[in-house]
Amino acid sequence: FTLQEGYSEYFGSALAVMLRTVGVPARLAVGYTTGDQVGEQNLYSVTDSHSHAWVEVYFPAFGWIPFEPTPGEFLPGSYQPEPDRQEIFGAGLVDIGSLDEGCLDEIDDCFGIEDPLPIFGSAPASIEGSSIIRLWPWLLGVVAGLAVVGGVARLFWVKVMEPPSDPRAAFQRMTTLAALAAAGPSEFQTPYQFGHRLRQVLPAQETPVSIIVAAYVRSRYGNSRPTASERRLLAVAWQRLRLPMLWAVIRRRAR
Repeated sequence: FTLQEGYSEYFGSALAVMLRTVGVPARLAVGYTTGDQVGEQNLYSVTDSHSHAWVEVYFPAFGWIPFEPTPGEFLPGSYQPEPDRQEIFGAGLVDIGSLDEGCLDEIDDCFGIEDPLPIFGSAPASIEGSSIIRLWPWLLGVVAGLAVVGGVARLFWVKVMEPPSDPRAAFQRMTTLAALAAAGPSEFQTPYQFGHRLRQVLPAQETPVSIIVAAYVRSRYGNSRPTASERRLLAVAWQRLRLPMLWAVIRRRAR
């Protein structure tokens, strides 16, 4: 920002990173221009000032296409050395022209195993597989926990919430939920006294409470068996009473 200028490496690397970010294969090419010709001889003087960087973008069916991102600059021209000077390229430089010819068909031909083309946004399969393996214990734990909760809920529904056909079972379920809601019967209370107290806690459920208490008293102390119509009435009374009592338990436990 202070120099108000930048090197070609800055422009080239920025363009290559932006292209790779959106999934476009790109690479930064670094080399030298042909330099300055020395007189009339077939010699060129190449110094550090002739170094240059540009970007090459891969297009299917076209291969690597060079782009010049540096403002005011042009792509360096190609220079093929004479046969007796080929050893120059063996000293650490790369002949980009010959490399591009082998890359026209397959992008993988341009990179060896040691130098793969990085693509942003993709993860190795081994990393993804190991992540899934690490998640398996947690997933199994969650499934097991849900199974336990479901089993407990099912058992609770069968033992407490399902409509009973026996008056004693209905009274027992009513006292169980009442105890959980801190409105259970005391030792000195008669069934009718308990029913009176429960009707005060749930005034909207006065009728089903009275039906269950009366059926329990006739069954236990009168040793009478309920008729089919009485069993149906008992089931309807419990169906009306069970959810309000369960809600009373939840409100009590949430305090």
